[in-house]
Amino acid sequence: MRIGQVRALQAALRLRSHQGGRRAAVIADAEWLNLEAQNALLRLLEEPPEDTTLILVAAGASGLLATVRSRCQRVVWPPAAAGLAEDAPEAMR
Repeated sequence: MRIGQVRALQAALRLRSHQGGRRAAVIADAEWLNLEAQNALLRLLEEPPEDTTLILVAAGASGLLATVRSRCQRVVWPPAAAGLAEDAPEAMR
């Protein structure tokens, strides 16, 4: 993901939902975000739009900036549970 994609995500999350309610964005392979994209994402993590949840998925946290990691709640999925990812939204309610 590059900075342009993060900026597009920021713009999309600023839009209001027609039906109200919460919004969520999932950023897969977050450890591969380049430095510029991580810094742009940092601003989004610091001041997320109202009723918005951001989910960063990464194989490991070491590829993320310390400042990004410090603003995230870490949830570790054991390798055996990786196939159960489709059940994650229901499990988190």
